[in-house]
Amino acid sequence: MRDLNQAAKLFDEACQKGSLAGCSAHAAMLESGDIIGRDLTRARALYDKTCAGGISADCYALGRLVQKDANGRKPAFDLFSKACTGNVA
Repeated sequence: MRDLNQAAKLFDEACQKGSLAGCSAHAAMLESGDIIGRDLTRARALYDKTCAGGISADCYALGRLVQKDANGRKPAFDLFSKACTGNVA
């Protein structure tokens, strides 16, 4: 488990230095909560950043989180569409 905690730390550091891949990996860890504490607010913010940066899979991940909101169906649909088309910019 120590190695996975170290990986989470390194992904976070890479994200802070501008690596979208690092942000994506860290967001997935924050969403699952299996390795580090679950933090959906932070995961959502990172997925928003990576989706805007062109990582289509993270548009889908963000859509899954957004659809749980009271008025999230339309925003989630838009994010799922971006994920499918790759039209993230």
